[in-house]
Formats: sequence, C-alpha cells, structure tokens
Amino acid sequence: MNSIIKKHWRYLAMAILISTVASLTAVFVQFEKGRVLDFALARQAPEAFRSGVILLALILLELATYYAYNIFSSKFFLNGVKSLREAFFAAVFRRKYPDFQSKAQGEYLAMYTDQIEKMQKQYIENIIWMFEISIKALSVSIGLFVLDWRLALITLFLLTTPLYMPKLVEQKLQKAQKESAKVFEAHLAIFTDWLSSFELIKNFSIENKILAKFRESNALVYAIDYRRQILNYRFWLISSSLSYLSHFIIIAFAGALVLRGDFSAGQFFVAIGMIDQLSMPILALSVYMQNFVAIKPVREDLEKFISYKPKQRPNKTLAPEIRWQVEFQDVVFSYTPEKPLLSHFNLKASSPGHILLTGPNGSGKSTSMSLLLNYYDAQKGTVSINNTSVNEITYLQQLITVMRQDATFFEDSLRENLRVYQDLPDSELINMLKRVGLEKWANKTGLDMPLQSGATNLSGGERRRIALARALLRDAPILILDEPLANIDQNSQTVIEELIKNIDDKLVFLISHQLTGKMAQSFNQVIHFGD
Repeated sequence: MNSIIKKHWRYLAMAILISTVASLTAVFVQFEKGRVLDFALARQAPEAFRSGVILLALILLELATYYAYNIFSSKFFLNGVKSLREAFFAAVFRRKYPDFQSKAQGEYLAMYTDQIEKMQKQYIENIIWMFEISIKALSVSIGLFVLDWRLALITLFLLTTPLYMPKLVEQKLQKAQKESAKVFEAHLAIFTDWLSSFELIKNFSIENKILAKFRESNALVYAIDYRRQILNYRFWLISSSLSYLSHFIIIAFAGALVLRGDFSAGQFFVAIGMIDQLSMPILALSVYMQNFVAIKPVREDLEKFISYKPKQRPNKTLAPEIRWQVEFQDVVFSYTPEKPLLSHFNLKASSPGHILLTGPNGSGKSTSMSLLLNYYDAQKGTVSINNTSVNEITYLQQLITVMRQDATFFEDSLRENLRVYQDLPDSELINMLKRVGLEKWANKTGLDMPLQSGATNLSGGERRRIALARALLRDAPILILDEPLANIDQNSQTVIEELIKNIDDKLVFLISHQLTGKMAQSFNQVIHFGD
C-alpha cells in the first residue's frame, strides 16, 4: 500500500498544504467573530463593520480553500483506489493457472469489491482525513494557546482521551473485521456458484431449496456484520461520552474565566467556537484510528495477494524453428502421493503432426497437457520442447494455443473474440470464418456482431467453430484441442473433424473419445491412457 500512496504523493501533498491554509483560516475566522462581538457590545460601529468585512473575506477564503482541498483529496483517494484495483488485477494474472484455480471466482470478486471498498473507506480515505483533522487540531490548539494557555492545556488533556480507545480494543476490532471479510467471501463464492448453476436449479425445480440456503448464508453475513457494527457503535458511544463530558468541563472552565473577568464575551465566544472545532475532529480522529486498526487484517491479505511473485526459474528463449518437437521422458506425476496418475509416461512428437490422446475420464489425458503447459511440475522425468525443459522456456504460452471444450467468450464483438484484441486484419478473420463454415458472418457487418456474455446468442456448434477459428488464427506452433467434438451437432462435428485433419502447419494434440473410426486412423500417434 505504501507504493500506491507514494505514487500519488503530489495530490496528498497539495491536499495537506491547502488543508493547512484552510485550518489556519478557520482559526482566524473564530478570532474575528469574537472581535465583531466585542465591538458590537462596545457599540463601536465602524470597527464592527470593518471587522465584519474582514470576517466575510476570511469565510470566503476558508470556503475556497476547503473546495480546493476536496478536489485534491478526491484525486488522491480515487487515484489510489484505481491503482489498487490495477495492482489487484495484475496480481491475478501473475499466477499460474492452478494457483488461480485454487480460489473460487466468488473469492476474487469479494476481494475486488468488498475488500477494496473497505480499503478505500477505512484506509485510503482515512489517510487524507487523518492529515486534515491532525492539521486542524494543531491549528486550533495553537489558537487556544494564543487565547489562554490554561484553557488550552485543559482542552488538550480532556479532548484527547477518546484517542486511546482504538488501541485498547485493537484485537477485538481486527478479529471482527477479519471474520466479516471471510464470511462475505464465502457468501459471494457460493452466490456465484448458484448463478452459474441457474439452468440446473431450474431444471431440477429446486429454487425454493436454493432460496432457503441463500437466506441461511445471507443471515450469517447479516449476523456477523451486525455484531461488528454493534462493536463499533459501543466504542463510538464510549468515545463520544468522554468527548462530550470533556466538552462540558471545558465550557464550565471558560465560563469561570468570564466570571473572574479574565475573558470578555467575545473571547468566550471564540473559545467555544474553537473547542467545537477541536472536539469534533478529535472524536472523528478516534473513529478513523478505529477504522485503521480494524482494517489491518484486510490490508495485510490484499498486500500479500498483490505482492505475490511466481517462483523465478532459469529462462530460455527458443529460436524460431521449422520443426517443433515435444518430448515426455519417464514422467511421473500425481496429485496425491497414494495414487500416481502418470507413471513413467513417454511421448515424442514433432510438427507437423496429429497426436490423439484418448482414455477414460481421470486417466491423465488433460493432466499430461497441463504438464506441457507447465501448470504443474512433474515429480520425476522431464517435459521438453526442442530439448528445452518447459519450466525454463521464456514466453512458453506463446508457443502453445489451448482450445477447451467450454470455450470462453468476451462480451464484445465477434471481431474481438476472434482476434482476441490483437492486430489482425478483417480479411484474415473473414477467410477464417469461411474456412470453419460460418460464411454468414464472413463480412464486416458480421464481424461487428456483438456476442453476449458466454456467447449465449450462438448455438453450441457455432461457439465451438468460432473457438477453433480463434485457435487457428494464432501463430503458435503447438495446438491443444481439449474435447472439441463433445456435445455439438453432427454437422459441426463433421466440419471440425475435417478442419483438424487439414491442419498441416502445427503439432496438434487432440484430447477426445468421440472421433469417428476414419478420423482416428488419420493420426500419427494414438496414446491410450488408463491401459
């Protein structure tokens, strides 16, 4: 978080400078109010009028400086939140795929929404406000010493008592905040699951049961948040009681100074005004300190997440080749020690070529490709491309294109979903659409067609063909096709089979158990897993 604050220090510095001017102006306003009152009571009209004009000018200056302060403080905390979101999003994509998959999407959403919002309200905004309040408290304190040192000492002693509260209850506040964040994370994760299972829920007519589960989860979020809020309100009540009691004692002392003749009516008026200006900021400072203490677990979690760096490995850049060779040598891999999934697995293949990986579910087909993608490390043996281990290759992802059964689509135009925000001419996209049998969109108007989230405005076969077109458009020498023929119509299956057979410039790994006999015979190698 310090790096984000440093990044926008200029806005913070300007806000602090302007806040200082505004606070000092506010003190002068209080003194000028007292002068106006004393001149009026003494029936000195010209002096009262002159002092009133000065008072008006000071008030206008105070308003102008606070407006400028609000501008720069807003720039500071809004830019801070923007940078925090960017740092969070960048940290997500620094993770390897299995690391990313270790969290539910709802957990990422909770961090991006709930936790970052809390960081904005309880940390970034607090920084600027604590500076503002501290400057105001210092300015008013100086003003009180100018007015009467005895009153200043009593005021500072009594009004600062609420500042000790947050430290006394630090552990309780942090525990409540952490518990609230975790419960909301879990709630959002399961909420995301329910949304993604909408069709299943409707199909099995279990809406009422899911609603009951939602109410249960939502009630837990409410209970935890309510408990946290009550805790905050109790601390606020104690701090406020101390503040108002102190306020009463200070006013009584100022009144005693008037009775003794040490204060004029105007000075009493000034004292009350400045005590008001000091008591509310100090009470607010107590609340902000409470927020600072409470947000610490969330801040530490976000800092740990954002500072994540993948394990550094020796990297090599492979020179462009005409032929590319993939080799698995005596590879052993298991997710759990008791059950090896791949045992002394060997495979050697060169481009151009077609390799079929087949076998029952859970036999290791997709896992072998995950090892090629360097998602996991083999326990024994090596996985290499052109005699270089995959965990040493720089920009490995640029060598391999993956097409999954459930392809992902952006809520954007067909053009952007095909070229994936890269610089490819429309003519190349149009030719590829014709190649995959989607001539109806093979024009500029078709490329402008918007795809809904998940491309739900297309049929399953159309989605699969667009996903294959996207994979073929990418200039990568190795292509992994994970169940490209599953759950599509016969016509799309026939078209896709022909397209795969005719890929003559890549090394193709096809994971499937739905090929026709004729298609299976066209592969250079057929690897049976689970035998």
